[in-house]
Amino acid sequence: MSEVLVAWGADGGTRRLRLGELIHKGGGAGRICALQDDPRTVVKLYHEPAKAAHYAPKIAAMLERPPDLPAIERDGRRYVQLAWPTALVEDASGRFAGFTMPFIDLSRADSLDTLLVKALRSHRGLPENYAYRVFAAQNVASMVTELHRLGHHVIDLKPQNFSVYKDNMYVAVVDCDGLSIAGGDGRRFPGHQFTDGYRAPEAARKGLAPEELGEAQDRFALAVVLFQLLNNGIHPFQGVPLRRGLELGTEQERINAWRYPYGPRANGVQGPAPASIHETLEDGTLELFRRAFEGRHRPSARAWRDHLRGLIEGEALQRCYANPAAHAHFSKGCGLCRLDARIRETAKAAKAHRPQTRYRARPTFGTRAWPRARPRVVIRTRGGGSAPYRPVRPRPRPQRPQAPNLAAMTLRQGARALIVWLWGTLHYWGALAVQRQPWLGALWAVVEFFARVVFVVAGWLWGLLRRLLLGTPEAGPPPLAAGWGGRLVAFLVYGLFAANLLVIAGIMPTLAEPRGFCWLADLIEPCWLLLEPAAPRSQKLEALQAYTFFYLFWSSVAALILSYIARANTRGTRVESHATWVIWTFWQSVPVLPVAVLALKLGVLWPLLYVVWLLYRCAKGLALLLRRRPISAPTALL
Repeated sequence: MSEVLVAWGADGGTRRLRLGELIHKGGGAGRICALQDDPRTVVKLYHEPAKAAHYAPKIAAMLERPPDLPAIERDGRRYVQLAWPTALVEDASGRFAGFTMPFIDLSRADSLDTLLVKALRSHRGLPENYAYRVFAAQNVASMVTELHRLGHHVIDLKPQNFSVYKDNMYVAVVDCDGLSIAGGDGRRFPGHQFTDGYRAPEAARKGLAPEELGEAQDRFALAVVLFQLLNNGIHPFQGVPLRRGLELGTEQERINAWRYPYGPRANGVQGPAPASIHETLEDGTLELFRRAFEGRHRPSARAWRDHLRGLIEGEALQRCYANPAAHAHFSKGCGLCRLDARIRETAKAAKAHRPQTRYRARPTFGTRAWPRARPRVVIRTRGGGSAPYRPVRPRPRPQRPQAPNLAAMTLRQGARALIVWLWGTLHYWGALAVQRQPWLGALWAVVEFFARVVFVVAGWLWGLLRRLLLGTPEAGPPPLAAGWGGRLVAFLVYGLFAANLLVIAGIMPTLAEPRGFCWLADLIEPCWLLLEPAAPRSQKLEALQAYTFFYLFWSSVAALILSYIARANTRGTRVESHATWVIWTFWQSVPVLPVAVLALKLGVLWPLLYVVWLLYRCAKGLALLLRRRPISAPTALL
């Protein structure tokens, strides 16, 4: 193209434009052409002069009040957010023909609606991680906030009118001349386009066009788009009927009837969609959605922007340990993991209840069955004759018995042997006492009764703890992920840490006389030193150090075992992060153990390092657990 045009900037300056190649032939409005001398700018030329004259005052108002959304320079790339007019364009006769705007490289971006469907994300090369959808939601809210600050309205606010860059989820808007623009003189240039499914209910009830609602229409449509981004692409008024044969109508009809099924107010007609993960959203997020879809005081775009930014920057958005490549979640646990579990359980139940295939009865004429034709297959023998072919059916292989769990069997047998040995020793001591003092017989009967009661109560507690931690085949998986069970285990682990701190505080006086250290192999002899009045104080302190070290070691091992069990049964919840924290900090302290033992032999103040490390582990974990928040770091923000 060799057509020469003149561009008038907002400052009154002019420049001559030489058109390049055609980028997009456009729809009914105009075409997009490149410029020969400016690769960062394109020009939009309207097809009809009458339409161009209609848009001329609107484009002039857009030049007067541009939003503060400049292009972002990052990692050597330029990300344009708005294709906002930068200059008016006139043809050779001086008539308005179009406008210039920044060039948006749509080859690095895609429509926002492709981010809502998993199959489209995979097909178009968009990231699968849920955190990227949260970032896109925050960017959409930020862009609408800036437009509302100047009084501009989107009106036709839907995912198809937004584009997202594939590598960082920055948002771009191309057709800005279709927005509702507020002029500097108070004049309003409306945007006439709208889409059902994103139209506010009061527009239909009052018989108004969405452009007449202004910002109220944008607030409703923005909440719909954010709900789709945060809830697996599900429309907030999409659901399943609660009664058989009930017709729900179109999405816009459900919007007009205020049938929002994801809030606390049940409508009795429509329930949530099976793929919804709205229950794992933050309480503040659900409250904003309730205000948007159940009331007329809808949250503004600024409120949405600040709320989503707070979730991202306040470490509420977490990486999922079960599937860190695709899942992320907030403080209530991973909803995507729970959805995958429900899908697997549904498929397993459907497979189990699938009826077996039955062969149809042969057609009959009267009482005689219709014979089924079977081809006669013969094979050639070595002698040149033939013989009927008989297929050889493989014999079923006997199933090998599953190998027993030797480690579990050894632990169970060892525990039983220990209990039997303790019970036999108690009986032996009781028999000796009765022989020496007959009056101790009654006392022995009382002691034996209470010992039996203790064993019964201990067995009941062990069964309860086993059902809580491991679950049963009849009851299914353990209730740790339900909430209180996981928190109980986490509190138990942190309680062991707190007991360790109390024990360490009790032996702090031993720091004054660290004359030595009793090894664990020599615990038998120091055992009597603690009860001997005439034993030297230094020997008692050494024995106390030995027993303290013995208790600290085994209590940490017990906390480690509980954490492994809790992490295996709390996938996708915040308790999983606390269990991972305990495991990680335990193994981080193992390499320091030889250094600590060497310091003990040299008489160094050995408990100080362990006190600081244990205090940090307990304080950080317990503080976040009481606040019902995970402890691990969030996903890396863009």
